[in-house]
Amino acid sequence: MLLCEFQEYAQGKGRLRLFRTEAVRAGLKHARHERDYRTIVHAAERLPPSVQQDDAGLLMYYDNALMGPSQSRCKGDCRRGGQKLRLATLYGMFYSWE
Repeated sequence: MLLCEFQEYAQGKGRLRLFRTEAVRAGLKHARHERDYRTIVHAAERLPPSVQQDDAGLLMYYDNALMGPSQSRCKGDCRRGGQKLRLATLYGMFYSWE
């Protein structure tokens, strides 16, 4: 049921005004499992900016999808030129891989 609602959100155009957050979370989780990054980005961009910023879980899925599949599979040593790779979120937190 939730995934069906999410499919409607992901296929539409324009900003979402009325939506169920639990449907969005379930759909993003499923899309991440399927490695469907385009769907994650499209659905997240349809959400109001305040929702994206207030929900850390949704923001995590969106940020990871924007990084792309090649960078999200970082294993072992993820240093380039001695610099740690970091992703700054809208909250100003830094995540680093060592």
